[in-house]
Amino acid sequence: MDSSRIKCIRAGNRAAVTKFAVTTNIKKAFLQVGLHKSDRDVTRFFWLSDPTDSTSPFTTYRFKSVLFGATCSPFILNATLLKHFEENPSPTASRITQDLFVDNVLTSFTAEDDLMQFLP
Repeated sequence: MDSSRIKCIRAGNRAAVTKFAVTTNIKKAFLQVGLHKSDRDVTRFFWLSDPTDSTSPFTTYRFKSVLFGATCSPFILNATLLKHFEENPSPTASRITQDLFVDNVLTSFTAEDDLMQFLP
């Protein structure tokens, strides 16, 4: 079993046996990770200038952010988050790092005080 599955199982098990469980999702996570300008050319796609006319010329567009659904996107998102947590260490960042799966966090607390310190 790969490490990400083990991580999810452990987080789920901890949440099941503790008093307080917290789950969250990073809103529009992939869209918040920008692509370097030099990488945008490899994310080009073509679209009809006039979608109602199938003979209209194509227009070229490029993505400015990580593509949702691309095979490498979860890795890029995870590496970006871990880099930010490493550069801005805190107990919350440490907790999120151990309980992060793609753009979701499932963590748990035995004491209400610990939970309140974690929440914004």
